[in-house]
Amino acid sequence: MTESTGAIAWAIGLLAADATVTGLVSTRVYDSLAPQDTDEPYIIIQQQAYSEDGTSIAGDIGAGRMMLTVKAVTQSAGFASAEAIYKAAHAAIQGQTGNVSGAIIHSCIRDSVIRYPEISRGVRYNHLGGVYRMFVSPA
Repeated sequence: MTESTGAIAWAIGLLAADATVTGLVSTRVYDSLAPQDTDEPYIIIQQQAYSEDGTSIAGDIGAGRMMLTVKAVTQSAGFASAEAIYKAAHAAIQGQTGNVSGAIIHSCIRDSVIRYPEISRGVRYNHLGGVYRMFVSPA
C-alpha cells in the first residue's frame, strides 16, 4: 500500500503548492484529520478505498485504483467560503498526473461531489469537496 500513501502525499503536495489554494487556507492541508483546535478553513485529503487489481497501466504491473476525498471544511452560516476553497482545490488536482516517492499517479479524475453541514457543540461546520478516482502504481 505504499502507492496509496504516496498518492496522498502527492495530493497534499499538489494543493500546498497551489497559490490560489494557499491564499485561501494557507498551509492547512491535512491527511485524514486536522490537528485538534485547527482554525478553519482547511482542506482534508482522505483515502476512501484502494484496490490492487494487478492490471497494467502504462506498462506498470500491479497498478491499483484508489478513491480519494478532497474536501474543504469551513465554519460559517453557509457554503460560500467552502465552495471557493473547493473550486481552487479541484482546479489544482483534477486531471493531474505525477510521480512521488513510492507511487506514480496515472490519473486523478473527480467521480462525485460531497456536500454536508455538521453541527458540533452548537457550531456549524461545512464540508464540501469531491471524491476522486485515481489510478496509481508503484514507483
